[in-house]
Amino acid sequence: KKKMKQLHWRAIPNHEIKKAEFWSNISPVKYTHINETELESLFSVSPVKKNVDKPKSGLSKITILDLRKSNNVAILLSQFKLSPASIKEKIIHLDDTITTEQLIALHSIITSITDLEAKSLLDLKDTQAMTSLDTSDFFVRELLTIPNVEGRVRSWLTMRQLPSQLDEVETILDTIYCACNEVRASAKFARVLKLILALGSVLNRGTYLENTSGFRLETLLKLSETKAKSTLVSTTDTSTSKQQRKYTLLHYLADVVARDPDDEELLKVGDQLPHIFTATGFGLETVCESIADSKEGIKGLESLCQDTNSAMEGSAELLQLLKTFLEKNKNRVAEISVKIAETTCAYSSITAYLNMRVIQLLILGLIETKLLSRRSYQAHLL
Repeated sequence: KKKMKQLHWRAIPNHEIKKAEFWSNISPVKYTHINETELESLFSVSPVKKNVDKPKSGLSKITILDLRKSNNVAILLSQFKLSPASIKEKIIHLDDTITTEQLIALHSIITSITDLEAKSLLDLKDTQAMTSLDTSDFFVRELLTIPNVEGRVRSWLTMRQLPSQLDEVETILDTIYCACNEVRASAKFARVLKLILALGSVLNRGTYLENTSGFRLETLLKLSETKAKSTLVSTTDTSTSKQQRKYTLLHYLADVVARDPDDEELLKVGDQLPHIFTATGFGLETVCESIADSKEGIKGLESLCQDTNSAMEGSAELLQLLKTFLEKNKNRVAEISVKIAETTCAYSSITAYLNMRVIQLLILGLIETKLLSRRSYQAHLL
């Protein structure tokens, strides 16, 4: 009979069964009323499978890389879904099926290998020792047998990434340059500054600031910080609740502009400065760093051209690609460097006294305050 799963009840001892009136009146269980075969199929215990020890191979795996590196290599290999030898061939012949992300991972692995690890792996010449290598270690050894593998992969990455980086840099430079020209050419913006200068002269009369002929644009931040004596109460269209807000000099500026038909168009000053909002999100320092990295990349490619022996496997293909790429992009990097100098000059002449971010805040402030009713302002002025 099959071994069954137990029903773990709490049994009444036989010598006490007569005392339990309920059980003493029940006739003995008749198993003929129970389908034991059915019960066994439902509640029998499955036999425990015995683990059969597999015969151990004669050689244990050789591991030289530490666990973290080995795991990273294993993850990369799972992405390729190719043998180490096939991946090596693709790298030698600069196969375009290798993605940029895979190249980045490859370069990270190659640069993480220490000189000691590289020597230990390359010193393994014996066939038996090679077959005993862990998969990750064997793959890294295959990579290290490629001539100048680090320079090859790094240069390949540069050729993949540099064009898009240069496109991005040029877009940023064009945006900043346009924003600078728009600030210079905007008659509305100049008029707004004159109005602020006039307001400030009244507020500063009797002080050493009274006869100021101009101000740095950081001053514009003070417009929303200079508060009147009264509180502005505004009611929104979507709610009957009232918001207590201080009436500021920025509100007053918008009010002055709105009451004069000749100046009301100044509230649309942002229309003449369309690139300001985009330009404030960029920084020339970041652009300069990016182009410096591009120049280093070009130098690396030129150096690899000089050091590469065309007789080595795959090197002729690499040299041809390098030369074609350099002819196309070296001059472009130089042209963008000149463009950076011109944009920096234009930007510096503007930001010496004007701040792009502050101009943006002024435009937003005027847009916001013009949406509030002039009557709401005046009703609560003292």
